[in-house]
Amino acid sequence: MNIKHHIALLAACVLATGVISCKTESDDVREKEAPGQVTWAEYSPTNGGAWIKFGAPSDEDFLYVRAEYTLDNGQVISRSSSVYSDSLMVSGFGSVKPYDVRLYSCDYFANESEPYTLSVTPMEPNVFAVAATLTPRKGFAGILIELQNPGLESVDVYVDIEAQDGSGRKATRVFTSKVAEDKLMITDLEAIPYNIKMHVRDQYDNATEVVDYGSITPMTDYELAKDTWSWLSDPLLYGSNWGGSKPNNDWLAAYTLDSMKNGMEYRYDGSIHKFWDGITDTGEDRKKGVNSFFHSGFTDNGGYPFSYFINMGRKLQASRVRVWQRNDYLWTTYGPKTFELWISDDSTPADGILSDWEYVGIYSIEKPATDAEAAQAAIDGHEFWIYPAEAAFTRPFSYLRFKCVKDFTGKGTIGCLAEVTLYGQDC
Repeated sequence: MNIKHHIALLAACVLATGVISCKTESDDVREKEAPGQVTWAEYSPTNGGAWIKFGAPSDEDFLYVRAEYTLDNGQVISRSSSVYSDSLMVSGFGSVKPYDVRLYSCDYFANESEPYTLSVTPMEPNVFAVAATLTPRKGFAGILIELQNPGLESVDVYVDIEAQDGSGRKATRVFTSKVAEDKLMITDLEAIPYNIKMHVRDQYDNATEVVDYGSITPMTDYELAKDTWSWLSDPLLYGSNWGGSKPNNDWLAAYTLDSMKNGMEYRYDGSIHKFWDGITDTGEDRKKGVNSFFHSGFTDNGGYPFSYFINMGRKLQASRVRVWQRNDYLWTTYGPKTFELWISDDSTPADGILSDWEYVGIYSIEKPATDAEAAQAAIDGHEFWIYPAEAAFTRPFSYLRFKCVKDFTGKGTIGCLAEVTLYGQDC
């Protein structure tokens, strides 16, 4: 053994001796002594679970309470309260019946008390509450399914769809949801009847019966050509009433605060004219050295909201809108998350004021739960039915106002989007 090994060994021995000598007999006892039991507990039932409130023991080293219980399938679940909380939630129960929940007091040294057993009777499982709200509706080239999730638990909605054209074509789509209200989309369907069956499952193997919702026939529309679209510059919006960078009418100045003025036509390598050039700015486009998006620049009010005004070049009615993000700034501060659509069919635009604006709706781009789904959504674009609650065409219009309201962080001052496509019908 060389001198370095002797020194290392000696140092280790000294360190070990020091650590051991610093421990007292009371520390040994404290490390092994379990804390006292929970002093009391009560609960409020929820769908498939319960909120449990408890009284903590008086031990100085008490840290948290751990709940342990067994589901109908034999799975043992453990849930813990936070360090500073006097309550916790249990979930996953599959029946409306009593379940024993064992509550353990835990201390800093991972010691656990004897269990305090509380009998809990939950409300009906969350999957049944969700299934009761499933509402399928016909839409344009697709079917919309609305649901409510009162327990905010993650659930999987299974949708069995069968074409009723004699072809025997069948498919099953599975959607995951854990928000209070959700809208699920089945897209790219023909205008033929489809039989719809659905059921709901959760991560604890709780499941509802398959329910037949009958036949639904999607409405028909088509992708609208963009070769007649053009950008409406500010002077074209307001004619002689627009005085350079500022409007000279008091009422028009008020509208400026609500972005009744275009974002920048050109900024760096962005241009509003690229917003409908047919290039969605995907990763493949970038590999070819092609990028295509608008860049709003820094608008007068410091960022959002900002608008772009588009002349359709003809009269049309819209049913759906699809937008694509800028590929190198996905889900970021440069990306508009929420936007509004406004339409106008002003029959006298030459009078110097473009009017007849009608608010259509507000839409938000949501990032999917997984990276794979998010990557695919960036390629496919983000589609919205213009009127999701009751699918319908807009009234005929000749002008579109695309108003960006908020970015993904709420802190952005500029915005970039790659492409917009409208579906509907020409008038």
